Amino acid sequence: MFEHYRPTANIEFEKSLDKHFFFFLSLCTFWLLLEFFMHLLCDPA
Repeated sequence: MFEHYRPTANIEFEKSLDKHFFFFLSLCTFWLLLEFFMHLLCDPA
């Protein structure tokens, strides 16, 4: 059942998963910072 299991493929999959997760995290952080600065710019106070 497990004769075709390759740990290296699993490691590569986890690397790509981490890359996508960090990309998503940086995108969310960038969006939150953008919202924050737009709020500061649009606020007359």
